[in-house]
Amino acid sequence: MLAARHNLALLLSEQKRLPEAIGLWRENLQRAPDYLPSRLSLAGALPDPAEAIAEYRAALTQRPEYLAARLALAGLLEKTGDAGSALDELRQAVKQEQKNAAIYERIGDLEAGRNHSAEARAAYESAIQNAPDSQTAKRIRKKLK
Repeated sequence: MLAARHNLALLLSEQKRLPEAIGLWRENLQRAPDYLPSRLSLAGALPDPAEAIAEYRAALTQRPEYLAARLALAGLLEKTGDAGSALDELRQAVKQEQKNAAIYERIGDLEAGRNHSAEARAAYESAIQNAPDSQTAKRIRKKLK
């Protein structure tokens, strides 16, 4: 039943029937609070950032290694103006994915936005070292200037 209800909610969300989809995901979570697919879908669909943040945090309590949830949470925290918490989440992500240039670049962008130039430089240099291709490295080098 959980999977069927979850899949129906996905279909409803694709049809722009979010209130119904949200209701089904919440129903799933009432029945099985650890049902991660519904929790993640709910977090991604909620219009209220504070509620979405709470859902991502609940997901990470269950599965702290879930990188996509951590990155989504960092993005929401950044959008709501909580750069410090966003950085904390990104630093946790780096511990899991030490070779991910995109995470280092996001850290650099956040630090640059906070006028922490030394921290931004260090993050950008790590991003360049882990860049998957020369174009990515070139784009990040521009940020160093």
